[in-house]
Amino acid sequence: REAVNEYYIHQFGQAALTNDVTGLPKSPRQTLAELREMFKSDTIDIRTLTFFRPPPRSGAHTVAPYKVQRDPVIQTNLRVYVYDSNNPLNDNIYLTIDSLNNKWIDTQIFNWGIGSNKFYLEIPISNYLNNPVLSPIEKGNQHKAGNLIEFYNSSFAYTLFISSSGDTIGFVDSIIVNTFSDGFPIIPKTGFPNALIGYYIPEDNYLVSMSDFTDSSTHFSVFTDLLVYNYSRKDAAENQSDRFYYGESFSVSSDDAVIKNIELTTIVEVDSSERVFYLKNTTLQQNDSLDISIQESDKLTFKNYGTSKNYDLRLKTANSSGGAFFLYEKINLAANTSHQIAPMWEDLVNTPVKVYIDIGIDGVIDDSLIIKNQITDVEDQGNLFIPDKYKLEQNYPNPFNPVTKIRYSLPQQSNVSLIVYNILGQEVITLVNEQQPAGNYEVSFDATSAAGGLSSGIYLYKIQAGDPSAGSGQSFTDVKKMVLLR
Repeated sequence: REAVNEYYIHQFGQAALTNDVTGLPKSPRQTLAELREMFKSDTIDIRTLTFFRPPPRSGAHTVAPYKVQRDPVIQTNLRVYVYDSNNPLNDNIYLTIDSLNNKWIDTQIFNWGIGSNKFYLEIPISNYLNNPVLSPIEKGNQHKAGNLIEFYNSSFAYTLFISSSGDTIGFVDSIIVNTFSDGFPIIPKTGFPNALIGYYIPEDNYLVSMSDFTDSSTHFSVFTDLLVYNYSRKDAAENQSDRFYYGESFSVSSDDAVIKNIELTTIVEVDSSERVFYLKNTTLQQNDSLDISIQESDKLTFKNYGTSKNYDLRLKTANSSGGAFFLYEKINLAANTSHQIAPMWEDLVNTPVKVYIDIGIDGVIDDSLIIKNQITDVEDQGNLFIPDKYKLEQNYPNPFNPVTKIRYSLPQQSNVSLIVYNILGQEVITLVNEQQPAGNYEVSFDATSAAGGLSSGIYLYKIQAGDPSAGSGQSFTDVKKMVLLR
């Protein structure tokens, strides 16, 4: 699914984004003219119709128009009959265009009332019927339309952007705020009221606040032409707020009297490859400010205006021929100090990474570190990135004879038990019974290794895992079936 989404964004994201930029200000008369042209064509290339809930509330929906008829009562009104996926059995649903007053009216689908714009046709459906082009991704400009850049934020929070000129855009107290003359909020086109998931706004310097979290997992991202910044944490609370600054660098700060466990990710596009910096398992305390920026597309500066802290450094490079990983855990970053991280990207696995230290953040390098990769073999390289939840995979192959493989994932250090049972619930063999660090694992099961060997039939494999330092509430159990054919 991630691969499909990535290729979809690459191939169609720019076209859809550009269409949103040009479509939002269109008047209902302009959209009516485009509808007429579409229906009059001998070779119709269907375009769906999107309309937005009039401000200040949030909401948007996309439907499929299939005919236009004059209103039998008000002759200056036109009915646009549509197929609505939320009401698939109703063939008498329509939106109304008031051609005299240049308005659109929804009294049937959601009763959203009357709007003067944000009523436009999407890109033709033929865009989505072409065969996928599974070539190396060259991302470039798919995140940008004109001078607009993309910001994405957690939908479980209120967010407010303030530009260098004092313009504001955001979603506060369930109300959309927008004083921008260009740029617009990203509203999911689902037909239901939604918090905003992001914004297309002009390139500028921004102060951003995100608050009133209703979910413990939160994130904030910036997409430019060749650079992505991402912030995330999983310990957000309703009475907390995160503050960001975006300009020549990206920074996050906190006013809350708590310790926040955060992750900062930076992705740099270089030609047709990606260079990724992960700063994981670090903390943000009250009045701390952390700042990251890229120099010359290959080095990252991590500035700590605050208390001393540790962080895990993970590096990744990816291109059409493969990729490589680097890991070094628990690097100390002293108070009011910056680290410039300078990898040798051409040989990430085997070459130590240099870290230049600026004590006092005054632009003078005072010391340096040379750190060696803690991930060296192929198996460790595959297990570098820690999963975010417990998971037991279906064995493969299945059915099997006599060997199969079982995969599972641990988001944290856990006591793990993996046992095979017969269909009567009798234990056949214990495959794993030990404490293991977080990661992704694969275990081979040979049916001939069980006592006496196993006959054809259905067998069960059960995993039990949990945090050894936590109570029973932090446990995970799952059972799956597998079939042995001899």
